[in-house]
Formats: sequence, structure tokens, C-alpha cells
Amino acid sequence: MTILAHIFAVLLLVSLCAGECHDIDTKACELMQQQNPNLCKDPSLSSAACPRFCKLCPLVCHHCEASVLNFTDCSTSKTCQVGEQCMLHQLTSSKDGHHEYRMNCASLEMCDGTGLMPFGRRDIQTHCCSEDMCNFPTTIPTTIPTTIPTTSSPPVCNRNIEILIQDSQDKTASQYNIQFVKDLASHLVIGPTNNLVGLAILDYSVHRRLHIDSHQSLSELMQALDRLPFHQDVSTVTVSDVSHYLTRELDHLHLDGRASYKNSVVIIADHTASPEAHHHLPPHIDGHTGHTQLSSVTVINVGGASPAGLSQLATDSNHVINVNDYASLRNSLSKVLQLICS
Repeated sequence: MTILAHIFAVLLLVSLCAGECHDIDTKACELMQQQNPNLCKDPSLSSAACPRFCKLCPLVCHHCEASVLNFTDCSTSKTCQVGEQCMLHQLTSSKDGHHEYRMNCASLEMCDGTGLMPFGRRDIQTHCCSEDMCNFPTTIPTTIPTTIPTTSSPPVCNRNIEILIQDSQDKTASQYNIQFVKDLASHLVIGPTNNLVGLAILDYSVHRRLHIDSHQSLSELMQALDRLPFHQDVSTVTVSDVSHYLTRELDHLHLDGRASYKNSVVIIADHTASPEAHHHLPPHIDGHTGHTQLSSVTVINVGGASPAGLSQLATDSNHVINVNDYASLRNSLSKVLQLICS
């Protein structure tokens, strides 16, 4: 047994005690598979060290038992039972054509249609899948209310994505912010060789909450987003604070094997931030930070431009998006996806 395998065996004890089904280190699993293509066929290593990487864990699915008109309102997830799959019901009313959605875990019998309950006079489309968080609509029907953006297929790209959320006194802001990030991630391929997402909260300083390489699957990212803390207070962070944070964080990515990936930044700015936080962008900050290339910076102003002046950080005026309130964040999703991959 190799030294790395011994290390995995020791770390496994911690994982078992926690009662969780997670990889000891997903990046290490990827490296192990490069050295040993039969890693997932090895019953000891696959189950002990890399169960999620080798698809041995129960699935994590979008979970919303009650029907919702807007599928982005289904913001919770659930760990299924062993053998269950993720199920998506798309219900279309025979009366007026409106759509409703249910997302949950389902047995194989349910996926085969056994035991499905009628939902009145409606057409029902049922889809089951066997990947984490896969029970999410991939297209947006034209009959959804116009407040929901109708987008074409999302662009395909692989990026290091840093999301910065400015704290707000608006008590509803955090739930809309988290849902927006979940929607964004659901339209991207999350993985060690695809897109990775980091996140920081801007309150009296810049506080990193999710390191960009700490959650290397969509299910891990979704669960981490559910645990994000917000102070719900006035943000006093300055443009200089944000600039220095981005320079430091993105410059470190070359040490983590992500130097070849372009970097995209999304900032959600709040109009109630303290005016005292407004400082001009330091002249030495530009679109290139040391070892890593900064591809784009998109700033979403909620309720008006942030007094902190964060729009200065945007790549150009096309990368500044204004929305009326936090409930309207979802309307910017399509454009943000395009700008991330531009």
C-alpha cells in the first residue's frame, strides 16, 4: 500500500465518525486516478477515500415536495436513500398552459411510473437522473411569467469564479443572493477540471467564506451555500479592500494548479452601503494580477449604484448590471452567464 493510501486510511476514520459520505480530498482522488485508472474498481480505496468521486455515495438532489411555479424557488436539497435517483416533475396545466415543478428523490419504481399520483387536468413530464443535483430544468418554457428570464442554452466555459456579495440591511437579501448563486452554479459544470466557485461577503471587511477549490462538485457547493452566514448590516467595505482581496486571492491560484484557467469575478453590490466606504480604485490595480489573468469583472447593482463605488471595478460599462431589487436578481442570470464566459 502506498503512503498516500495509508494517509487515506487514517483520514477515513474521521469521515466515518462524522457519518458523512464525502471524498477525503477530491483533488487527491483525481490525482490518484491519473496514477491508477482502476481506482474506482478498488473496493478499499474507492469506498474509503473517494466514494463521491467514484459515485458510491447516495445522490444529493434538489428537493421541493410542493409544486412551485418558478423552479428557482426550489432552493433546498436533500440526500437521498441508497438506490434512489433524482426526479423532476414538470406539470403543464391543461386549462391555461402554466407550468409547475416538483423536485425530489425517487425510487426506481417511481421513476418507472409506478405509484405516481395524478395532479388534476395536467400534462406531466417526469425525468429521473443519477448525478448530484441533476433534477433541474435545462430549458425555460416560454409560458413562464416574463419576470423570469428566458435564456438560450447557457455558454460553456471553464473558469475560476469569485463571487463577492455586499452585505445588506434588507432582511430578504441573503435568501435572494444565495438563490442567485445557486441558479448560476446550476447552469455551469462544476468540477476540478471545469468551473470552480469561491465566495466572499463584504461587510466591514472582505471575508472569504468559500475557497475557490474547497467545493469541487455541485452538490458540495450547494450544501455549503446553505450554511453561509450574513450579518445583515450596513457594509463599510471600500473599493481598495475589494481590489486588494482580488489581487491576493487570484494571484494565489497558480499555486493550486488553476493557473491555466481564466478568472471571472461577479460582485453583487447593495445600494444601502455606507457612503463613507467610497474610495477610488488604486491606480496599480488592473485586469491582470500577477500569475493569473482576470478575464472579466461583472458588477450587479441592486436598488441603485452602491455608494461604495464598486462599479469602478467592472471591466467596462457593459459589465455593470442594474436591477431594481433583490427579487429581480434572477433577471440578470442570462447576461451574467454570458459575461463570465466572455
